[in-house]
Amino acid sequence: AASPILIGIGRLRAAIDVMAENDEARPEVESASPAIRELWLAIMRWARASRAKAQAREAAIDTAQLVLHHLPDPVLVLDERRRIARTNAAADTLLGRNLLARDLAVALRQPGLLAAADAVLRGEGDRLVEFDLAIPVERHFSARIVPLLPARADGSAALILHDVTVLKRS
Repeated sequence: AASPILIGIGRLRAAIDVMAENDEARPEVESASPAIRELWLAIMRWARASRAKAQAREAAIDTAQLVLHHLPDPVLVLDERRRIARTNAAADTLLGRNLLARDLAVALRQPGLLAAADAVLRGEGDRLVEFDLAIPVERHFSARIVPLLPARADGSAALILHDVTVLKRS
């Protein structure tokens, strides 16, 4: 006959498997072993704390995404290969909506800007570049490219455009 600890370990594993498949599941683990019961209670405390931390991270991400979306200046997040990983609404309005996973050169054919983006992605630090866009009307932009450190799966650099047309004209 199996010992209460071995039976309890089998029940623990089964309960953890259920929780791995369904975040909302809260199975009970019955065991004749007090050690197994204490271990299960510790696992449940850890799971509760982990869920709370994950919810806090999700809330912070949601807030950051809302802020990014509503920024008045166009923002593009670039991956390590200079592809556009994320845009905000202002960037979509200025450059179009079909830019995700495409090279920055598709959106902005500005040699100085592209060279600066490459330098930032190589780890050479922030860059500030000015350039003009002639279509649909002539506009002057200042572009700040900054590394996202440490690099994230969804981006390695941020490119922030600021329309300085009014300043240039004055």
